[in-house]
Amino acid sequence: MNRRWFWVACLALSLWTPLICETHEEASEGRESFESRIQVIQIHGMIDFGLTAFVDRCVKEGLDRGVDAILLDIDTEGGLVEAVLKICTSLDDASPCPTLAYVTDRAWSAGALVGLACQQIVMAPGSTIGSALPVGLGTSGSEAEALGEKYISAIRAKFKAIAEKNGHPVLLAAAMVDPDVEIIQVSLNGTIAYLGSEEVEAEKRSRGEDKVEVGPTVCASGKLLNLTASEAVQYGIAIAEVGSIEEALAVAGWENPVLYRNVPSWSEELVRFLTHPILSGILLTVGVLGIIFELKMPGWGISGTVGLVCLALFFGGRHLSGLAPWTDLLLFLVGFFLLALEIFVIPGFGLTGIAGILCMLAGLYMAMVDKPIPEFPWEWQSARIAVQTMVGSLIFMVLGTILGFGLLPHTPLWRRIGLSMEQSREFGFVAEQTHLKEYLGQTGISKTVLRPSGRARFGKMLLDVQTQGEFLEAGCAIRAVAVHANVLVVEAVEPVADT
Repeated sequence: MNRRWFWVACLALSLWTPLICETHEEASEGRESFESRIQVIQIHGMIDFGLTAFVDRCVKEGLDRGVDAILLDIDTEGGLVEAVLKICTSLDDASPCPTLAYVTDRAWSAGALVGLACQQIVMAPGSTIGSALPVGLGTSGSEAEALGEKYISAIRAKFKAIAEKNGHPVLLAAAMVDPDVEIIQVSLNGTIAYLGSEEVEAEKRSRGEDKVEVGPTVCASGKLLNLTASEAVQYGIAIAEVGSIEEALAVAGWENPVLYRNVPSWSEELVRFLTHPILSGILLTVGVLGIIFELKMPGWGISGTVGLVCLALFFGGRHLSGLAPWTDLLLFLVGFFLLALEIFVIPGFGLTGIAGILCMLAGLYMAMVDKPIPEFPWEWQSARIAVQTMVGSLIFMVLGTILGFGLLPHTPLWRRIGLSMEQSREFGFVAEQTHLKEYLGQTGISKTVLRPSGRARFGKMLLDVQTQGEFLEAGCAIRAVAVHANVLVVEAVEPVADT
């Protein structure tokens, strides 16, 4: 096997090998003092589709193992809304197994929703939770900007629904998303409550002003709620502030636990890396450009190999993350086949080529979104990111093609790797006329004197011919015996006597 193809096969095999989760058991099940078994899942860094596949698999492993609870070790600044909703679904599927969130440093934005999706929250000293205003790429594509009310209201509703389901303060959850939510601490007959300004006025009217003691403002209008560990405990978001996972489990009621720690394996980290929006655009651009360059060159070379590897990484990473099923790759390949058929087989450019381009674009788009037809605001945001990635890649493909075929042949690099000699007539090069071989063995009539060159007719064609040295008169029967230097060599059907 060619060495180049050997390494390509090794890379593909390593990518498609089933993922192996690195699970570490921190205490022996054989000891007599253990009272509970806990699945610990690490959620660090950006929340993306690569992380959702990891969490879903680890939750299933914990349920298969029969653990007493699932603990999420959270330290994240947020991520994709669609991805965090998938994590929430995985935690719902874990029911009735109890869930506990331990915030080691930050649970911001989408990370706050992951914490609220657990039945109990414990925080480490110095950690914070909140600041979940939905943002997206600005019109320039370089800076994030807050999304409109349509997005805020939809995500606010999600926060409230998940907080209510797990027994967390609903209004505090809403204030993490919407800066217009104002929260005031009040005392109602000695019971501390956190209400909005309108709710405070309603309580005063129903109970009487002397029965409602208004306290400090927890979250002023125009600001997002972001709570420290002590504030989260004070306002009822968290149940305790402790310094370790073992202490968090003890507070939640699980003593002497056996911990099964799940951290992403190298292959899962690779999948998360490959599904990053920026790298996805680079892989897509380089992959298609490599195939385009390869189609313009004879044989098979490094550009085609690089292109195939990049496309395999693009689709492979998304397939392993659960975002792109086989049908997306199949649709892209069908489109590529139709486009190649239009270029190399069918003359002109028509429906086959257009259908091929549409199938390729559809396959790429479906590989980058969870739902092809968006329904919710966050799904429209994902669709927008996918379209922006495709448009950006298309622009760089066009620029790369222009530079590759327009400027590269004139660079010193091309002169080192390319053949620059021109096969012109001045150097004795003559284009081969392969159609002359069709007349080998056929008979014809010389139309001029062959001394030794002249012209002869074969069927309806008048051709330049040459004998092997003898002279023949016009009207002689001849037979084509060879093609030399693009000239048809003939001989007399009947031997001609020397004169």
